[in-house]
Amino acid sequence: WRRCEQKGFPVTMHLGDPGHWWRPGRDGKPAAYDETYLTLGCQREEVEEILERFPGLNLLLCHFYFIADDLEGARAFMERHQNALLDITPGGEMYYHFSQRADEWRDFFRQYQKRILFGSDTDNWAVPDTPDGYDAWFRYPFKLVKDSLESSTPFVDHDWGTLNPVNPGEEALGNIYRDNFIRRMGDPAQVDLRALNREAQMLLDTYYREYEPRKGDEKRWRCDRQNVMEIAAATGKQ
Repeated sequence: WRRCEQKGFPVTMHLGDPGHWWRPGRDGKPAAYDETYLTLGCQREEVEEILERFPGLNLLLCHFYFIADDLEGARAFMERHQNALLDITPGGEMYYHFSQRADEWRDFFRQYQKRILFGSDTDNWAVPDTPDGYDAWFRYPFKLVKDSLESSTPFVDHDWGTLNPVNPGEEALGNIYRDNFIRRMGDPAQVDLRALNREAQMLLDTYYREYEPRKGDEKRWRCDRQNVMEIAAATGKQ
């Protein structure tokens, strides 16, 4: 960590999962993580200890640090750790939580606009059976981000229903979509399109070999959405 801090080396970390994965489902289904797993709180304590020891660390926490259900906690975290960065890669539950307090989250995004980055590490389990549907399938997670950040009126998401947009404005969007990444990583290198296409084909082949048989897992996400909404209603977190 010290070496990364000294060199300004960018570190990207996926820490945790949505908090409700540690809670049982409504139908008595056990939590995704039982007592043998570190809690989300314990994991956060560990990363915050790193940030306290190495405050200059160029650390980006994926999926908004899974803290979108706790606006006050997110604000406190950003104030404690002035160099920490967050990305806004879906899980869709993030955008559900943003929607519940959209005006307050808009202020947050504007205040910390130079520390929030667009992210692309996501998936969508409802895989189409033919190539005709691939375009819409690949675009879906990013449409959710775009609608939340750019819409001026409520929009409808096919998973989460009607959502209120954050829409922090053009200046913030320029930072989130582009400028923050360049500040963090440096000027972009020229892309080798042939190499990129080879890599894309390899990933597609890997998907069909390893992940296509798991398409039934999309049921997990339906349950996931239900649990998020029920927990939010039960705890009064709107």
